[in-house]
Amino acid sequence: MSNTIDIISEKWSQEVGAIDLKNPKHIAILSRMLLEMGIPFNDVQQSISRLVEGDDDKYVSIDYGRYKEKGK
Repeated sequence: MSNTIDIISEKWSQEVGAIDLKNPKHIAILSRMLLEMGIPFNDVQQSISRLVEGDDDKYVSIDYGRYKEKGK
């Protein structure tokens, strides 16, 4: 699963540059990408909601489009 997330993150960052979870265009591109991969609409919407509404203060950028939990 982690490998799949890395692939999606890499493709997403290739399309938008530095990923900004607060940018609606970036979220729309991710949504389109996931739908094109054949992921069901409801699953995409649920995943996007969790991603956007998540506590992003818990994470810090470690590389281009990669994050880790603060303090770990």
